[in-house]
Amino acid sequence: MLRMRRKPFEKLRDMLYEHGKLRDKRCVLVDEQLAITLHILGHNIRNRVISTWFQRSEESVSKVFGENNSRAHTIATYAFEAPRPNWSRRK
Repeated sequence: MLRMRRKPFEKLRDMLYEHGKLRDKRCVLVDEQLAITLHILGHNIRNRVISTWFQRSEESVSKVFGENNSRAHTIATYAFEAPRPNWSRRK
């Protein structure tokens, strides 16, 4: 469903939780917030379909995705390291 195994999902969740980027909401837990966001990004699915699958209102799905979409850059910052240029010349 998420195109991600359980261990990497948990590692990503823990990393975002530790850095204060994700917190449990009143009605939506961190696991579900991350799953919604990854599912929308990974499958390009509309909020209406996601709201049916996760049994949430379209407004809740839209809020979760909007908040987490702005954090996508943060996810990339923590999860990936930029390549270092090799400036040495070959002889």
